[in-house]
Amino acid sequence: IGIAYRINHEKIPSTMSYLDFREKGGYEKFITQFYPLDNSKKGSDVHVYMGDESNPLYLGNSEPIDETARIINESIGPSGTNIDYFNQLINSLKHLDPSLAAHDDYLTQLDIAVRKHQSMQTYVHNTGNQTDNR
Repeated sequence: IGIAYRINHEKIPSTMSYLDFREKGGYEKFITQFYPLDNSKKGSDVHVYMGDESNPLYLGNSEPIDETARIINESIGPSGTNIDYFNQLINSLKHLDPSLAAHDDYLTQLDIAVRKHQSMQTYVHNTGNQTDNR
């Protein structure tokens, strides 16, 4: 499940340039067919950015989930914070299909771990107390 966006013809070069920059950290761009869920329209070609295990930056499920949550909470790239990107992903999936996020065990566990890490950061910020949970 996903969303396809139609870009105004005059904005295609600047939009693609922005996306190519944003997704440069380990993603490859592919063109594939996108089919609307309602089947009322024919499929259309779309650009998709995908990361896979052949990329040296790909982490997948290889590291402990708490470490992935820490990285998501603390990392910032040229396009913004990873936590904002992650929260937008979770909210988008819930909006597209509420059952989809619930059926992805890894994503559900990661969401719980990210929120737990956020709570710990808030506690440390508000109290000044810090413990090393590693």
